Amino acid sequence: IADYRLNNFAQAEEILNELINKEPENAYFHELMGQMFRDSGRFDQAIKHYKLANQYDPASALIKMELGHVLLESERTDENLRESVKYLKEALHLEPLGYAFRLLATAYGRLEEHAKAKLYLAESGVLKNDLYYARQQVESALRELDEESSEYIRANDLLLLIKQKQENN
Repeated sequence: IADYRLNNFAQAEEILNELINKEPENAYFHELMGQMFRDSGRFDQAIKHYKLANQYDPASALIKMELGHVLLESERTDENLRESVKYLKEALHLEPLGYAFRLLATAYGRLEEHAKAKLYLAESGVLKNDLYYARQQVESALRELDEESSEYIRANDLLLLIKQKQENN
């Protein structure tokens, strides 16, 4: 870890490979390797190790969020963006990680699904207790979302929560 923190990626990679060879199913080692590859701009390798970390610890919201994040940072293909959304939603299903809402908003924005992006920006705003911003985003999302969609229902629920919080403040 010290070599990684000192940007000595070659030495850190060598040591991590030794550890992975000893414990190939250790999710933490793969997560750390993924983080190191992401930080050095080697996204394909980062994705590979984050996917292995997720395979060995599928209940980790943090690993899913990091995998979604690296997919978002990698080559901006529709496939990578959709896969990013999948992992970020899985992370949020396990734990309401504030940063995951922002990442989902970014992914949906890049997919040109702006109403969904606004919904997740609103979710992030609620977590930060920025209710004015959250309300702006959710009201804008409601004007654009299909009234029959689950996102529309979720946005309505979120708007009610925001209004309740604003009344109590």
